[in-house]
Amino acid sequence: MENNTESEVENQIKNNMENNYENKIAYKLEDLKYIERIESAIGRIKEISRDNINAVYREYFLENANFILSSYEIRKKIENGEFDSLSLEELKAGQEALYASLLSENYKNSIYCPTHMEKFFGRKSGRLLSLLACEIRTVLPMIYRGRLYEYAAVLELFLEIYTLFLYDGEVDAKEIENIIYRHFYDYLDESVERSIAGAFIPDDNFIYDIIMNSDLNDIRYLFKFGDYISDEEIGSAYYLLSLTQDKIKYMADAFTDGFIRGFKIAGKDISEKKYVSIRYTFGFERLLREIIRNFEKTGIITVFQEKPYKLSDKSEVRDVGCSALDINKQYILDHKFDNVILIKKAYLDRKIELAGYAYEKFKEDIKLNAGPALIEVFGEEKFNPVYAPAAYSFTDKDIKLSLDYRQRISVLQSKYIKREETSFAIIAWPLPGIIKSSENALCNKDEITYKNIFDDIIRINTLDTDSYCRMQQILIDNLDKADFVRIKGRNKNKTDLCVNIYKIKDHRKESAFENCLADVNIPLGEVFTSPVLKGTDGILNVSEVYIGGIHFKNLIIKFKDGMVTDYSCSNFDEENLNGADSQKKLIENVLLKGYKSLPMGEFAIGTNTAAYAAAKKYGIFKALPILIAEKTGPHFALGDTCYSHEEDFLTYNPDGKLIAARDNEISILRKDDISKAYFNCHTDITVPYDEIGCLCAVDKNGNETLIIENGYFVLEDLDELNDMMRNLK
Repeated sequence: MENNTESEVENQIKNNMENNYENKIAYKLEDLKYIERIESAIGRIKEISRDNINAVYREYFLENANFILSSYEIRKKIENGEFDSLSLEELKAGQEALYASLLSENYKNSIYCPTHMEKFFGRKSGRLLSLLACEIRTVLPMIYRGRLYEYAAVLELFLEIYTLFLYDGEVDAKEIENIIYRHFYDYLDESVERSIAGAFIPDDNFIYDIIMNSDLNDIRYLFKFGDYISDEEIGSAYYLLSLTQDKIKYMADAFTDGFIRGFKIAGKDISEKKYVSIRYTFGFERLLREIIRNFEKTGIITVFQEKPYKLSDKSEVRDVGCSALDINKQYILDHKFDNVILIKKAYLDRKIELAGYAYEKFKEDIKLNAGPALIEVFGEEKFNPVYAPAAYSFTDKDIKLSLDYRQRISVLQSKYIKREETSFAIIAWPLPGIIKSSENALCNKDEITYKNIFDDIIRINTLDTDSYCRMQQILIDNLDKADFVRIKGRNKNKTDLCVNIYKIKDHRKESAFENCLADVNIPLGEVFTSPVLKGTDGILNVSEVYIGGIHFKNLIIKFKDGMVTDYSCSNFDEENLNGADSQKKLIENVLLKGYKSLPMGEFAIGTNTAAYAAAKKYGIFKALPILIAEKTGPHFALGDTCYSHEEDFLTYNPDGKLIAARDNEISILRKDDISKAYFNCHTDITVPYDEIGCLCAVDKNGNETLIIENGYFVLEDLDELNDMMRNLK
């Protein structure tokens, strides 16, 4: 490859800076060294097709090389402005070519599938090379965002491993793993700092610029994000374009007003805040533009936290941030635990050390961050996971190291992120594909339209607060008298639980339950408490529930003294050799977040019968996100309480009573050792009204107050809650 002099490259960059503004990559002079490294690597990758490499590995490396070169062509088009002139059809065709191997119909026979790779290279080398192929794909978001140092590093990683095979023929899997591990260790400084800064401060305006400066009437703007854009994102964007500006503003106001109201209700001062961290799914930019304007009117700048794409930034628990929908959930599941190769004490210790430096560096800006504002979506196609033995998994040793790291990072974060000074807001909107989820709908088929469902979700997300406040207070007044609450299922539901309730010392001034309205947690509709763990015993069962992208069937969880003791589901065939083990692993990974047991951190009663009725009407109950589903029946959370890290911050119900049940026997351990007090997770599981036989409050004398019977509220003055459900019939 012809070498350019430094002055020639500098002139080229200056020309780029003059010609490429708006959304195009504009390089800085300090990027010189990265451009040279990229061009050098691309030159070598172009020669791979002429190399005499072991035939066994030739196809694998050629496919990776072709992907890199195709991505490089995208970079050139962005630089010279050609990308902006591509038609929608050309953009779709281009992404189909780049993402074809990840689509469900092709994935099983691709280099990204560890099961497929195992057939050719054995389990150890196969899953390592599959992991490498996935990491190589991260050059795409790097190209769109202009992150040249990351781009150069990935190309060099690929060439280092390729060169190993080129000269040695057969390579030991441990040698491959060591190179990959060393790569991530060497770049840990940059990745940790970028990850922390990106979560709290606007150091990267990539997403903001697309939202605020693109012509949102031209749907091609979606392809500037660099993610795979499916019909769901395109359909969402088109639908929002069809709404009036008044309706968009109404939706945006409900969200931003809720966020601000969360500060006021909790007695927190938002005037000292400068930033808010937003996470959302691409396709809702017209709504996001109005949300940004609302926040900016109050002097708050929006920070768009990206969903991590590099292995070093990912978590086996949950990856959050702005992105398109997952292209293939089986692909995501198969690589969920790839980071096991980084779960080593030296690596995690270094990561903690660097995180400490980064938090200290950005502490003043972090203090100005008001908290997260989350816009979720629902209605994706149901995903039934397939167990893949060839994929990476955690050993007990790995789990112990990971849990220890999560506890340590949580303690570190608590020094800089003051929960008592921040708040949050979360809301959910349906995707166009929601209509495909319809089963056993109670309305006519022609009523099941995206417009009708979306309109009902708008109504649900903006219900009258005063009315629900009054009705929920009736529930709380009765629940506050309870020694414990007994919940029993009906028909095939095996739920049989006793939940021990905090004992109020002064009924005139205290309450055990919070009256949850439409502020931070939208939609409104629940009363909740932190159960006393000792004496909370029994079985929780739900026929079907959708959590973490997984459709769980016949989920059963057993409790003793508030702790999970056993669990199962029917997602895998019991007769299969790995059936029972696969069920437990699935629950441990998705619901227990890697733990073998968790406490019941929350007991709540959902009151949003409007949401329940709408879901039943359209037959979309199974597709509801936790955020809405938890309001459609009693629910129970595994993990920390709802007051995690802010138990000492006094909060009050609308009637002025102090919410006294903020701790349990585990969270109180923070007084002596904070590392023993938190699990850093909270997963809600809802039993819908129609699976509840009875829910009653039992006082210390054994007197029962029936609250729900056969799916209906039976307390006086709660008929309004039942009207929606009765109208279904």
